[in-house]
Amino acid sequence: MIVIALVIISVGGETGYCQTKRPEGPETTVYKAQKKGRQDVVAVIDGNLVITEHEVDEAAGSQLYTLQEKIFSLRQSILKNLLIQTVLKEEAKRRGMTEGELRKQLMPDRVEVKQSDIDQAYADNLSVLENMNEDEAKQRIRLDLESRLKFDRYKAAVTEILSRAKIETFLSEPVPPASTINAEGPSKGPRDASVTIIEFSDFQCPYCKQAATNLKPLMQSYGSDVRFVFKQMPLPIHPDAFKAAQASVCAGEQGEFWEYHDILFSADDLSEQALKKYASDLGLPSDEFNSCLASEASATVVRRNMQEARQADVQGTPTFFVNGKIIRGLKSLEDFKNVIDHTLKSRQQELKRAPTQ
Repeated sequence: MIVIALVIISVGGETGYCQTKRPEGPETTVYKAQKKGRQDVVAVIDGNLVITEHEVDEAAGSQLYTLQEKIFSLRQSILKNLLIQTVLKEEAKRRGMTEGELRKQLMPDRVEVKQSDIDQAYADNLSVLENMNEDEAKQRIRLDLESRLKFDRYKAAVTEILSRAKIETFLSEPVPPASTINAEGPSKGPRDASVTIIEFSDFQCPYCKQAATNLKPLMQSYGSDVRFVFKQMPLPIHPDAFKAAQASVCAGEQGEFWEYHDILFSADDLSEQALKKYASDLGLPSDEFNSCLASEASATVVRRNMQEARQADVQGTPTFFVNGKIIRGLKSLEDFKNVIDHTLKSRQQELKRAPTQ
């Protein structure tokens, strides 16, 4: 049995191209929605209620952005490798050799490692190498340092070749979704600032400590344009972090949050005894502070912040929200300046577009 499918083609008309003729009869609900400008329809209920892809993405929020970040990072890495491969292939042609020969030429045969660097590396890793003969251990360190230095020189040579090529990249970086987070808590800067930075932090996290150092000059340079809000997110991997967070809440109740915050980030000891000593050094009444530290009330404040973090898909510390846009991990001072400058510019443009009363 032969089945023949008949497709009617219309030619000409206003469209100027060939298209399959739409069957006669009621239009599909998706087609109706698309005619009304809803091109991202993913579901229709009872022929009338429409769910769009935008609504799905909005509901997914930060979870979707996390996946998009991973995809972008993978594409970025692959793109970099393809750029290097393509540029080196062209450079090899120019030099009249194969790509493999060029790569071998860019890798130095010999490098000189300073004895002082070997001695320092040995001293830094003595606890790991203590069961090994010193001469043998230093020989292994020498080989390791030579290998690293050779590869550093190779990467520098490749970078120099890439810098001579005219390269334009158009990989689109995902735009972080805006999150609505309660901006209440210990803060610096005016409530009506154009930019609000909310940080979820952990007093035992080394990256949070560095972030605190980076943010100080940043806040000073932007003045009233920026407001900074601190949120607690002690991680389970840091045994003293929760109690330290409680202690900062207690110091805040006595008007000394930021002073105590700075002490905690500069301290190596966050034991309960040390937390009480830091409070005493600040002149906080011991009875009040110690009672607060032992209370369920201060623990509740910390847990409430942690719950906010979970709802906003905060996965580690430090995590920042700049006017609701998520930024994960430690950033350099320059990176933060770029984010704030861009946010300030966007805010100014929004104000210009806003209708005047």
